[in-house]
Amino acid sequence: GKRLGTDMKISATTLDCTGQQLPSRANHGAAAVSSDRIVVVGGEDDDLALGDAYVGTIKGGEVSWEAVGGSFEPRQGLGAVVHDNRVLTFGGADLMNYSTGVDSLDLSG
Repeated sequence: GKRLGTDMKISATTLDCTGQQLPSRANHGAAAVSSDRIVVVGGEDDDLALGDAYVGTIKGGEVSWEAVGGSFEPRQGLGAVVHDNRVLTFGGADLMNYSTGVDSLDLSG
């Protein structure tokens, strides 16, 4: 392949969690809400597809999690984006069947 000549240096920092902890999960969707907020949706925990959503707020090297009201179709392996303060999710599976559904959740309160 052709190299584009762009070198990037990435520096990652592990943040401490405060307050409510994000329940453990795998195969979830995540998207940036703003420069200091991230949303995590769905995923799986053991043998259960999840349909919840959490917003993490980063401040002073720590992240605090808050459950978001509303729910999504329980699924894992989904895609997620944020546009105009709405989380949009697509695809994934509920551990048995694939989904072509699109869900939307307003983050503005």
